[in-house]
Amino acid sequence: MLHLLLNWIPHQLGCLVIWAGYVAILEKLPHVDKYSLVR
Repeated sequence: MLHLLLNWIPHQLGCLVIWAGYVAILEKLPHVDKYSLVR
């Protein structure tokens, strides 16, 4: 059970890092209105 958990956690962290990077890139693009993307 612990082995499965140790495999699952890095995968979740990797997804979080990718999502955080995606959001950071959107924040840096001046021509992208993130609020229009949310709607």
